[in-house]
Amino acid sequence: MNKRSTRRMISEMNLYLKGMIQSVLIFEDGLKYYLEDNEEDFLRHVKKIDEIESDIDKQRKDIEYHLYSRMLIPESRGDILGLLENMDDVVNTEKFILISIDIERPEIPQWLKPVFLDMSERSRLAVEALVESAEN
Repeated sequence: MNKRSTRRMISEMNLYLKGMIQSVLIFEDGLKYYLEDNEEDFLRHVKKIDEIESDIDKQRKDIEYHLYSRMLIPESRGDILGLLENMDDVVNTEKFILISIDIERPEIPQWLKPVFLDMSERSRLAVEALVESAEN
């Protein structure tokens, strides 16, 4: 793999991982806005998570294309593709949850709201750890 291809692959991976962090922050804030009955900001975050998920999918496909078309890192290609697929599931789940909440509009009792906020914070921390591991 030449230096230019290596730099491009690293750049594409960094964009992908940056999108992962953005998605989990949008998810966490979106859930918070729903729990606060802030309809406008919640809907803005539902739309934003959809956009980010689409961007991340495109980035993943670009990475896959470059891995195969340029015969980059053949010994690790399967591992990288598997990692990307599993990470993509995280963003898809975030999107699914926010859209489901938008459609179903569940009533969440006041006493349960801190539990949801704690869960979303722990989800964010888990995604941040996942991204850090992938970077390494």
